[in-house]
Amino acid sequence: MSELTIEEKKAKVKDLRPIDDVFFEVLAKNPGVMEEILCTVLEDDNLIVKDVIVQSDERNIYGRSVRLDALCLLGNGVRCNVEVQRSDNDDHFRRVRFNESSITVRDSQSGTDFKEIPDVHVVYISEFDIIGAGHTIYHVNKVIAETG
Repeated sequence: MSELTIEEKKAKVKDLRPIDDVFFEVLAKNPGVMEEILCTVLEDDNLIVKDVIVQSDERNIYGRSVRLDALCLLGNGVRCNVEVQRSDNDDHFRRVRFNESSITVRDSQSGTDFKEIPDVHVVYISEFDIIGAGHTIYHVNKVIAETG
């Protein structure tokens, strides 16, 4: 297999978009880029990204493992998983729940009080309208039905 020329490499890169895994991985390595994305999506101009782990493997010896696109540690101690998704061939809400729980289990020690379990936010960037209601951004919160 021959090495690509500079022109061939430029042609390949020219067609990449931030939602493409290989390009997002490069962008996500820069905490400033992730901070800008998260400040915009989460509507928080004071948000600080302290650290980013790109393509973090969360191994599970008992079952399914997961590879997170970008796991950010925010200035307030919250973990924020940023996922990019181009295809619409999965149950995205369960994927988000699974990824969030994998982070929670990884960052929790045996015997820790539940009130000490770290908060995890998930930002799921998709190429399509995941809910189908015509919005660019959806903010999903856990709600108790009886109290709103």
